[in-house]
Amino acid sequence: MKRLLMACTATVLLIGTGPVFAGEDAKSMRQPILFQNINQPAPATEYFRCKEWDLDVFGSYTQPTGQGRMHAGFGGGAGIDYFFNHYFGLGVEGQTFDSGPRTDTVNGGTGHLIARYPFEACHIAPYAFVGGGGTFMTHVDQGQVDGGLGIEWRATPHWGLFTDGRYVDTFKTNNYAYTRIGLRFAF
Repeated sequence: MKRLLMACTATVLLIGTGPVFAGEDAKSMRQPILFQNINQPAPATEYFRCKEWDLDVFGSYTQPTGQGRMHAGFGGGAGIDYFFNHYFGLGVEGQTFDSGPRTDTVNGGTGHLIARYPFEACHIAPYAFVGGGGTFMTHVDQGQVDGGLGIEWRATPHWGLFTDGRYVDTFKTNNYAYTRIGLRFAF
């Protein structure tokens, strides 16, 4: 019986000192692996990246600001953006909308300089943009300049939702406010 007790004691002592001889302390070996690095932050996932391409698909609403050829109408379009870094990018888009019985359909294209400020912790990026382009209606083609503000929320690093509003100053017909809401796919 005395030999069995001594053998058990020796076994327990060897198991307890084994990690010390292996170069690790016994305390770290007793902690579960899940909690060993609790003070080290997990690697952060970037939702808004440098050198990012974005593809936009959106619905829109147009509201003219004065009397003229254009009327309020719904529409949609698509665009593509490229961000050189986290904060600045360039974008182009094409849109079409119904502007009432006198002008039928309005088609347009614009290019923009975009500035955004991402908040990675909540996956939100407010942005501002300025640019110009043109609209093409029945018997009237015109240039335009515009500027606006928007906000984007990313569900994952590769897709999210956005909405923005802009004021469009046209060169021939009445000016208008233009609101978009849509999906953004990031690559």
